[in-house]
Amino acid sequence: MNRRLLAVVLAVIALVALAAVPALGRDTVAPTFDRKASAGALVKAKRALNQARQARRIARNAGERAGEAQARANGAIALAEEDRSQLTATRGQLSTTQSQLEALKKQVEAIEPPPSEGPKIVSGTAPALVTSSAVFGEYEALGGPSVQVTVPDSGLIEVWAQVGIEEEEGGAVGLYEDGAKITGISAAEFCGDPGGIQDGSALIDMQGTGPGGQFIPAATPPTPGFLGCASAGSPGSVLLSRPPGVHTYELRYSECSCNPGGGAEFRDRTLRVAPRP
Repeated sequence: MNRRLLAVVLAVIALVALAAVPALGRDTVAPTFDRKASAGALVKAKRALNQARQARRIARNAGERAGEAQARANGAIALAEEDRSQLTATRGQLSTTQSQLEALKKQVEAIEPPPSEGPKIVSGTAPALVTSSAVFGEYEALGGPSVQVTVPDSGLIEVWAQVGIEEEEGGAVGLYEDGAKITGISAAEFCGDPGGIQDGSALIDMQGTGPGGQFIPAATPPTPGFLGCASAGSPGSVLLSRPPGVHTYELRYSECSCNPGGGAEFRDRTLRVAPRP
């Protein structure tokens, strides 16, 4: 019970008692008892006691609610700390991932050629069998292959070519740019008909070897040798200087320089051209 409320109750009871007993004078007076006043004082005392008990219950409930609120606040604080730790960890992972992506991007950029350089090599193939009776040095268009290339400002391109040529008659291959023959590719004194055109236009010139009927792969560069002016095996490149800009390059065909009038057969034709800075 609240002490203040208890003191109030006791004071009320004391006043009731005093009211019930008359003041004492010099002479002895017989005490009288005011029953009505006593009953009213008792009611007031009970009421004050009930109010004190009610106040105590209210205070106790308020304390319990305060404790519960404090517990909830502590839980919320703990949850906030946990969320902050998770957010810090997530930010660290994101930073690590971003660094990895930047490193991967640099690796890809190092591998890929700059867009301004364009493709490294442009290739064309024509596997079909074709026949030419054109005079050596005056090549015939028989369906390519052909490729379109942008010659850089350096004016340099590399050319690879390989053609299967029937060995009995042999045959020659020339390189054309935008429909015009390119000369000065090979050594005219070795790779040309002494009685005909000697402009060094033979990209491949394989001499006929007589009856046999086999197709032999002849390739660049046009090196003088047993085959004529050609190379065996995988093709090697020929470096040429051409005007910068977009050009179409094409293989064309004729008889070989050693067997005019005999006709020549070609198949499995391949042309590759690459711009060089």
